[in-house]
Amino acid sequence: MLALTHRMLEAARAGQWNTLVDLEIERRRELANVSGGVSPEPEAVAFQRSKAKILRQILAADREVATLARGRMDELSNVLGIIGTRRRLQRAYTTG
Repeated sequence: MLALTHRMLEAARAGQWNTLVDLEIERRRELANVSGGVSPEPEAVAFQRSKAKILRQILAADREVATLARGRMDELSNVLGIIGTRRRLQRAYTTG
């Protein structure tokens, strides 16, 4: 799961948004498989710490992906705003 998260982060950094979405879907499936099982005996403290470390890395990468995605959404919003302004100007000049 950590490897998928790193691939997601790389896709976001490269602006490969479709790849990012595909990887997120894959990661959700993997997470469902992992969390669907019943945990056997209580795990050793070292193993729990290892899992906690991995989860912290996943959460940190997810935060960066979210920041990059927000930046992309802002870019797209600006582009849509420009397009809307151009359309209004064209209508104003063609009807007036």
